[in-house]
Amino acid sequence: MTHASKFNLDKYSLIHLPSKYKRVNLNCSVRLEVREVKPVTKCRILGLLLDNKLNREGHIEHIEAKTTKSLGALNSLAGSTWGTSYKGLRQIYQGIIRPQITYGASAWYAPVDQNENYRDKAVRKLEAIQRRATKVITGAFKTASGPALDVEAFLLPIRQHLNKITAETYLRIYTTPLYHNLTRIGREGTWRGFHDDWHSLHGR
Repeated sequence: MTHASKFNLDKYSLIHLPSKYKRVNLNCSVRLEVREVKPVTKCRILGLLLDNKLNREGHIEHIEAKTTKSLGALNSLAGSTWGTSYKGLRQIYQGIIRPQITYGASAWYAPVDQNENYRDKAVRKLEAIQRRATKVITGAFKTASGPALDVEAFLLPIRQHLNKITAETYLRIYTTPLYHNLTRIGREGTWRGFHDDWHSLHGR
């Protein structure tokens, strides 16, 4: 089957994911036409930063860098006598900065995680971003507590907001045929079949 799609080779990325097969060369590259694509430790897919360790650290750092610029712009709009009103600052945060924090959360945030300490560390970083924003919105002192500022700004805490987003995503998937297909795949062991095929190929 042919199609007329053309892809920019400069935008191709190659990332090797962890494998228990020690003999696999994770430094090998791929050649596409006349271009060699070398492996990288992290790549961006649809706005999400994926690293070869499959953890959230790289994406959380990306969120921090992106929201820092937005928080600077928000701060420049605030002023005790001339700046944007409390309502306006709150709308800007909810419409611009908070979506930057939670974008794709259903893919990288898990309310129930085996690595609780690592997840809590990531959430604390995101809570710090919201705390900086609520200080600007409310005009509070630097020493004001984050939970109190959330109440003053009428904002749901970041952890609860992420739980809400992922729960809504799960419910949407649960009510579609996709959920039943995934359940069937897990029940019938289709992934085990893929695993066995790869093991057989690797042994050749």
